[in-house]
Amino acid sequence: MGTPFRIVACAPDSATGAVAMAAAWARIEALERVLSDYDPDSEVSRLARVPAGRATRVSEDLAVALALSESLWRRTDGAFDAALGAMTREWRRAMRRNTPVPDAERTQAMRRSGWRLVDRSRDGRSVTFLEDGMRLDFGAIGKGLAADEALATLARHGVRAALVDAGGDVSASGAPPDRPGWLVEMPSGFRVWLREGSVATSGSTRRNVEGPEGRQGHILDPATGLGIAGSRLVSVYAATGAEADALATAASVAGPEKGAELLRREALGGLLEYETGTAPRSGASRVVVGRWPPRAGADAKPSECGATPVPQVLREP
Repeated sequence: MGTPFRIVACAPDSATGAVAMAAAWARIEALERVLSDYDPDSEVSRLARVPAGRATRVSEDLAVALALSESLWRRTDGAFDAALGAMTREWRRAMRRNTPVPDAERTQAMRRSGWRLVDRSRDGRSVTFLEDGMRLDFGAIGKGLAADEALATLARHGVRAALVDAGGDVSASGAPPDRPGWLVEMPSGFRVWLREGSVATSGSTRRNVEGPEGRQGHILDPATGLGIAGSRLVSVYAATGAEADALATAASVAGPEKGAELLRREALGGLLEYETGTAPRSGASRVVVGRWPPRAGADAKPSECGATPVPQVLREP
């Protein structure tokens, strides 16, 4: 998934904590072997080599990721799309060159991209690509999925107060005994006590390329194949890490007005920041929708409980 993960947990005793932590890390690594498109031997990388029109049986983990991705694709009117792998591959090459993707390559990649070209069987356990060269890219949902599974694994092993930090996207369960929740600070400066649910941030403020038409960010618009322009930073509070992850990306793609409406409908809360003058009707650069976990003061301190193992890094991009 190309990002570092960190787990902090409050276990009832050291033995329970050690077993639970080992199981949670194993679960994250198992999902990495399924969902990572950086790993040439992962399940999604092998799937990309199957010719178009041939149905392929998929693992239970991939079936779950596909079903959730299709649901979120529909819920976001296509702003979130996990079948953009051909397009994101071209964008990564462009980033290494520090130039935009040439129009011819972008057009070809768009023909091999999009959830409309993914055919799932009725039972969800087989998938068929309708064009050669298609690739799945779970970069906008995989971190959240892994965080959700890590928390569920910890709970099954008796640890019900934990935090998983997946490259800055944070998911929590329960609260440490010495605090009202887990202290989380978002790029916007919001500091909250997160007790349940997840907070994810998506933005085009970094990893940009400059072209004739201006700056393009790394978040791709499925409708055009271009990186979204301008400065956009969207934080989402949702019930699960997968939802927060995907909805943050979708709201970034959708833009100020549609993004705000999407989060009002689909998320628990959202914070949208855009270049001055682009926010819906207000003329301000910040729009807050829905509700957020309780705010934490400037003097709030993180919990001191639990075992905090050395952060484990999973295949940096």
